[in-house]
Amino acid sequence: MTTLAAAVTLAGCGNGVTTEVRGIVGLTADSSGAAVILLSPCGASLDRITISGLVDRSSGSATATNPVIGAFSAASAPTVTSGIVMGAPQPPWTVTKAVDPLQVTGGFVIDASSSTADQAATSVLVSWAALDSSTPVMSSSAR
Repeated sequence: MTTLAAAVTLAGCGNGVTTEVRGIVGLTADSSGAAVILLSPCGASLDRITISGLVDRSSGSATATNPVIGAFSAASAPTVTSGIVMGAPQPPWTVTKAVDPLQVTGGFVIDASSSTADQAATSVLVSWAALDSSTPVMSSSAR
C-alpha cells in the first residue's frame, strides 16, 4: 500500500478581500433641492467619502480607473446617521476635492471608507436620470 501526501500552499494573488463592509451610503435632496449624502456608519469608523464618475466601458478602456470627481473627510468619524450637503458640508466634514459635476456624464458612485481601519460602507450608484435637474450642486449643462 502506497501513501501519498501532498501539501499545497496558495499565495495571494492580490484579489483577497479583507475589507469589513459596514454601513451604507445614500443620496437625497433637502427642502431647497441641494444634494445631501446620507451616511449611516453602523458602528464603522467611516471618515472619508469619495464621489467617482463612471467610465463608459463600451467605448473606453476596460482597465480605466473611474475619475474621482469629489471627496470629503471628517476629523472624527460620525457615530450616528448624518447628512452631508455636497455643496456646503458642515463639521466634522470638510471638502478635500470640490465636486465637479462637469466630469459626470452618465452617473456616479458615492462610497465611504475609513482612514484608520479596513472598513467601507455599501456604496450607492446614482444616474443622471434619477436626479432632478434642479439639484443645485449636481446641475450641469454638460449632462
